Amino acid sequence: MADSIQDKINQQAIDSKNEMLWGKPANDILNGRDMSASAKPIRAIWEMVQNARDVSGNESNIVFTRRNGTFEFKHDGLPFVNDTLNALILQTSAKSRNDGDQVGQYGTGFLTTHKFGREFHLAGSLKLVVDEELYYNFPKLIVDRTPNTREAMATSLAKQFEAKDRWLEDLNYRSTTPDKWTVFTYQQPNLIEGKNVEEAY
Repeated sequence: MADSIQDKINQQAIDSKNEMLWGKPANDILNGRDMSASAKPIRAIWEMVQNARDVSGNESNIVFTRRNGTFEFKHDGLPFVNDTLNALILQTSAKSRNDGDQVGQYGTGFLTTHKFGREFHLAGSLKLVVDEELYYNFPKLIVDRTPNTREAMATSLAKQFEAKDRWLEDLNYRSTTPDKWTVFTYQQPNLIEGKNVEEAY
């Protein structure tokens, strides 16, 4: 009996914490994704270019690549810091008054890019300490926006953060030099996503 009560106490505490952490961002992503559904595909391209510009030093190179079943966007702007990577996962703005290099990166407008695929694989670099040249050059983080319920989206967000948090202890991909490119590879299981890319081009 005591174990059963303790299990309930523990589970309700976990459920409450998860709802507070992931429930609102999940709901915001679902609402933003649905609201941006009517946006023209060219707007998604504009958002990608805008975000690359926001993280460029003086200038940034941008490359778009269309392949059968995927669409790739990459830029050679600044690497992620924790704030900007968290903002990308949670789809909130990483605007900062004190750091002009990060202004606007991956705000809610970035949800329009899901016209090219609701799941993308991200590769790039995370600066582990702001005032040190130490990076985690990650080969892939799956950012999954395919869930259609708040609960499933919240679970997806939690998994993305768990994956990112494991990097903090992983020494295998650490480097004093960041990868040159940040790469977004949109998965396109549906024909409409490829058509959206074609229309944007």
